[in-house]
Amino acid sequence: MVELEEGDYTDWTIYDSFDDTDAYPEAFAQVARFNTEETVALILDAIKMMLKEYTIASKTLTTVLNGTLVYPYGGGAEEFPIASAYGKFLVVLGASTGNYLQVDRVFIFKDGVLLQTFTDADLGFDSDSLESVSMSPKGKYVMVSGRRTATGNMGWVMLEGS
Repeated sequence: MVELEEGDYTDWTIYDSFDDTDAYPEAFAQVARFNTEETVALILDAIKMMLKEYTIASKTLTTVLNGTLVYPYGGGAEEFPIASAYGKFLVVLGASTGNYLQVDRVFIFKDGVLLQTFTDADLGFDSDSLESVSMSPKGKYVMVSGRRTATGNMGWVMLEGS
């Protein structure tokens, strides 16, 4: 068995931003799961029962399953990939007002220390529209869903660590 090595990232910047008009605007209705090599993210949508594949290098989003996916998660926060494989990195959503219905922040931690904070505006999302966040196994990529200001559609922003 090959051990997975987490990265030594200290700064994340926007790698890509794209619409996903099938995404449902509800907290954690979608979740992204990355492969071990961090070349592909599978986006599972619980409401629309869809599975999409986002290929990182080509920045392409394609539908794999439509209307046939049974959502495999129990719904608890522990089910979502918000940490790297061994927990070196952690990414969480937050609300500056303390109101869980007004999620407007993404926090990235490394070894328990807050390294970076993004607001919804920093990421190009409408105010209080952040819906989900996921992290790749090595901590290199973070995916955030919400309503994109540029288009008014639901979509994703992918951050890349360096």
